[in-house]
Amino acid sequence: MNNITVTVSQITGRKYAKQAMNATRGINTIRDKDNAQKEAKWRLSDKTLLPMILDLHSPIEEMRFWIEVYAPNRVIDHLVRHEEIGKYVATSRPDLEHQTDNTNGWRCASFSINAKRLIEIMQQRLCNKAWFDTRKIMRMIANKAIEIEPLLYYMLVPKCVLYGFCPLLYRGCGKLQETIDNEHEQLLQDIKNEWRNK
Repeated sequence: MNNITVTVSQITGRKYAKQAMNATRGINTIRDKDNAQKEAKWRLSDKTLLPMILDLHSPIEEMRFWIEVYAPNRVIDHLVRHEEIGKYVATSRPDLEHQTDNTNGWRCASFSINAKRLIEIMQQRLCNKAWFDTRKIMRMIANKAIEIEPLLYYMLVPKCVLYGFCPLLYRGCGKLQETIDNEHEQLLQDIKNEWRNK
């Protein structure tokens, strides 16, 4: 019997998001060496990073993750459809020395993805309308990404929880608006509590 396997590791983190943020503020090592050296010692705090994540501000695109998945082909097919991510799917060519036997309907795939795109994909693939196996794997990926960067917790949720309504309108999953309201209010309260504690 096959077991779904997911690993997530960080390629680049807050350091590069901070460099991107400094670049947008006009601080760089070429033009302003004194300020750049002072900024190099400063760590990107939770209080600074949280609004960047909530706003999907462009510097979080510099926070990158490497994701490896062993899963049914139908799930891998869902994942490789997304654009703006690096996709590497194991070959099953018999003429290559290190081919993967995918005759059992399972494959290995690896992805390089930035935090902003991860958030956008999660909001779609954690929806109850997504295939059950896909949702399960996306929840596994989300949990592992949150272990690496805990502030992602607030954004790795279905769109209805984030926005407080189902953007699919008449094609929604059937979740009651009252449930969406409660989940949305809880998320907002969690964000407010996080902000107060920083």
